[in-house]
Amino acid sequence: MGPKNSHNRTARPRRPVAIAVAVEIPEDITLLTQPRYTNNIKSRTTTLQGPDKGTSVKLSNTIHSGTLTREQVVKGFTSELLDRRWNSADLVDHAFGNVVSLSLAARIMLSFLHCKLLTVELSSKELTKEEWPQACTDAASWAHAVSSGLKASELEKGYAWTWNKKELGTGTELGAEHFFNAIGMGAYLSAGITDHAGLQNRTPTSRFTTLPRPHHVLPLQSPDGQDCQPDLVVLPSSAFVSTSERDPTRLKEYQGKPSAVRFIKSNFPELFQCSPALSALVFAKSERACIRVRAAPYWRSTGTETSPRLDFELPPDTELPPPALQFADTTGSNDNVAALTRGEPSAIDDGNDKTEIRDPYSSCVDTPAELLMNLKELSKELDAKQFPLPPKWVVDAITKHHDSDYLDMSRVCFPNILLPGEAKQSDMKAAVVQCSVYMRQQRRTQPWLRFCLGLMATKNKLGILRADAMGVEECYFKKDIGCGVIEAIRLALGITLATNEELGLHPAFSLRDTEAPSLPESEATTGKKRPAPSTNTDDQPDLKKARTAGASSSTRDPALPAKYRYREVNFVTLENSKRHLPETLVSTETHTRYYTKYLLEDRGSLVGRCTRIWCAYREVSGSERESLASVHKIDSHMPIFIGPYALKFYCADIQTEAYTQDILIKAKKAQDAGTLKHVLLPTDVWYMGKILDVVRSLGGSAKMLKVTRSALKDREEIVTISPFKRTLAQFETAYEFYGAIIGAFKAIGELQDAGIMHRDISFGNIVLDEKYTNPNKKCEYVDIDSSDGKRVEAALVRRQSASMPSSGGLHDLDMAASIPESVPSTEENWVSRRGRVKLQVPKKPSGEEGKEQPDFRTGTTPFMSIPLLLGSQNSVYDDLQSMFFVVYLSMFTFDTPAPNCYPDAPRRIFPLWPTAVQRWADNNEPMQELGERKRTFFGFGSEWLKVLTSDGLKFWTGVSELGLMEEQEPGLTEEQEPGLTEEEEPGLMDSHHAALMVLQQALWMKVKLPRGETAFFSRDEVKPHEVAAVLEKVVEEHKDSLS
Repeated sequence: MGPKNSHNRTARPRRPVAIAVAVEIPEDITLLTQPRYTNNIKSRTTTLQGPDKGTSVKLSNTIHSGTLTREQVVKGFTSELLDRRWNSADLVDHAFGNVVSLSLAARIMLSFLHCKLLTVELSSKELTKEEWPQACTDAASWAHAVSSGLKASELEKGYAWTWNKKELGTGTELGAEHFFNAIGMGAYLSAGITDHAGLQNRTPTSRFTTLPRPHHVLPLQSPDGQDCQPDLVVLPSSAFVSTSERDPTRLKEYQGKPSAVRFIKSNFPELFQCSPALSALVFAKSERACIRVRAAPYWRSTGTETSPRLDFELPPDTELPPPALQFADTTGSNDNVAALTRGEPSAIDDGNDKTEIRDPYSSCVDTPAELLMNLKELSKELDAKQFPLPPKWVVDAITKHHDSDYLDMSRVCFPNILLPGEAKQSDMKAAVVQCSVYMRQQRRTQPWLRFCLGLMATKNKLGILRADAMGVEECYFKKDIGCGVIEAIRLALGITLATNEELGLHPAFSLRDTEAPSLPESEATTGKKRPAPSTNTDDQPDLKKARTAGASSSTRDPALPAKYRYREVNFVTLENSKRHLPETLVSTETHTRYYTKYLLEDRGSLVGRCTRIWCAYREVSGSERESLASVHKIDSHMPIFIGPYALKFYCADIQTEAYTQDILIKAKKAQDAGTLKHVLLPTDVWYMGKILDVVRSLGGSAKMLKVTRSALKDREEIVTISPFKRTLAQFETAYEFYGAIIGAFKAIGELQDAGIMHRDISFGNIVLDEKYTNPNKKCEYVDIDSSDGKRVEAALVRRQSASMPSSGGLHDLDMAASIPESVPSTEENWVSRRGRVKLQVPKKPSGEEGKEQPDFRTGTTPFMSIPLLLGSQNSVYDDLQSMFFVVYLSMFTFDTPAPNCYPDAPRRIFPLWPTAVQRWADNNEPMQELGERKRTFFGFGSEWLKVLTSDGLKFWTGVSELGLMEEQEPGLTEEQEPGLTEEEEPGLMDSHHAALMVLQQALWMKVKLPRGETAFFSRDEVKPHEVAAVLEKVVEEHKDSLS
């Protein structure tokens, strides 16, 4: 039977008592890095100005231009992960317990003692072989007790464990690479020799490595990526090849990386000698012609050595006796070690009831006492060194790993990383922050992940992180105690053998291979000199590189590959049993499968909603397929897909009104009644499961809520399908742009009539109607990767049109909510402060003590209304004001329209907003501060119009009809101020000036203050249809110039 899928966690119940709120990361952690350059690759050397410090509100919104240094990222994570971090002592067990049972780890531990990879002392006295089984049994019992919530310091009774080779030190990145590779493959060898049944037919799927180009940016990062350079990464085994497997046309694109099997052969030959038959094959002497070329030491790779090759014929499989112990899954929890030793069942007391938990050996009859007996028997067998040859699949796996001495540089990129890691001498907290940054980049470049893992290593400790939409779980342990050795073995071997799903791949996704050309050398590097050394070695790359054991003295990096080869989403398969909308749909199919043509948008972060949108086509079958094949003359054997559709994945906060009140159902009823005409709603919705269930296996656990001392912010995975439309950025004329804006204003009014407010107006939530480049082409043929990996021809058939009454409108009601019965007014709350007026806004309504107040303020920061930023509750007026900011910011973002390419992927736009705009659009400042800046910018005088005049893009400013106006002289009256009259503003085309001014007049009222200043007050009573009407009138007046 093959390994279980990682998403099926029902067999591994968690132990809530082992989980606690993590200690907050100190804000004084400083991590040196190079600044992030602008997203515009052509302007890679240009750095925008921005605030130097602040706290991020929502990292997933940092999609706009501006500097973003590692220091800002650290502060952002401190905020983003606040109340979202947990110390989970059982995390290794939950992540890899299905891969490496506790019993198997104990047997491997004993094998390591016999092959001198480990030593153990008790009260400063080295134990004899006869005492090793007891030490291993105690270590397994303690590991289980620690993962159940007990502290190791209370359990370790004088044992001291030591890893025997200096090359296994984990305080440097190279040492961490050696350690995890050697322990992972050493554990695989041990299990394969002594009891292959415990491996469950698994073979190594991944391998640890340091970066081959440590002074350069890891390529193919997310568009808003940092200059990320993980110390350690885990890559698929396919990234490592033998000499004969190298592509002869690109031999320079491989770097020598001798395998861990060679390291084990050189340093721990006793591990092979336990099986003479295996030793004869893999550890044969060169004179017997089994090894043609001597390998360089594992820890010193020059990149020029020739890979060894094994030539042998495998003998027939030997029938092995049943294993001495049937290895069990490690599940459940015990109150203390005494209960484990006695083999008694135990329970967790949460104050209400007692839930019996299976002990770690519950899938067999063995108690810890029986484990001790079996380890004693295994010890005798290890002394005798007479184990037979392992099965062929084990030998093949070992041989394959042994021969794979070259790293394919074209595979070293962020989309291929299975797991990033960070090594420090001692500062585990700094390692957590840096590893979190790398994990975020992994999530941003791998939209198929349900969760991601990270690895930390210091000289004395190891740690693992797991990030999902809810937050981050953390687990750390010491290397030199028994339970730490057990967990290190499970961690290293678990990662080595884990499937893609066990490392985070969402089970609904299947992937295909793709490639992209590499960037020129000047664009791939940081473009800056490396920072000078200091005494703080943990934070200084120079000293860190210098102290790396065995590091080559050469600073020359291997050349860039011509192309990078990596993975992307191919198919998304959804279970129809999880379909939520439409509720009445009846289908005979158990699954619905979509072919993804390209990824349109990725707003994913380390945690949170992690929104991703693909252009996708639905696979058809049965009578629907027969009908389409007949109409379009498609061969009967050819797969048929219909589309395009927008396939959207996101993780909804289950406390929001959009979720609790099922706003989509409410909107669907309004659409059926003819109320909603300018709002694009999904045609299908799937509820895939709550993160607390599908990832953490803690769903419905009252114990967990009690331990964390606060309500968990659980999220539901949701998939929506809607007709694929053009984005706002794809407008062809200004007339079409304003048509979409008018449609969005009308959509806000229609939602208001239905009792709904949108609450997340932004560029991404405004769509244009579909407009095909070739209207007559109803079917196209493409080559796709089928489910069996073969390339086949398929037909993509165009679906029926889903037109909108205007050029565009709104979509995405993920953050929508019902309109409250009353919203506090802000009109008369202006007060004087230090001689200047200030808007006082209603504070967040107080709820029951300790109760979370959901749905307070939502939106995308640059587009959020001023009252909302200052602390007001959401209202329909906030949606209207957000629309004004959409129009305003469009003039700094969208230049001359590109030719229509729908439904193919549009060009990517990386806006370069001026500093004056960045000050109130920057996510790295608190909302209150941004609100004050935005109010000053738009609420007094005409600075907002002056900035647009001078820095707006040419498509909007054009050539001024009146020429450049001279600078305003002191003493001009308010009526003479530019931007406050009906006259044409120089530097802005009159049509766009007119549109902006009519929107300003509709949304704000101008008031003269006592000190002579002019301020603008919100018109809370304005109706969306009124704003749409006045804008539509102006647009029609300028239709000729806008078309």
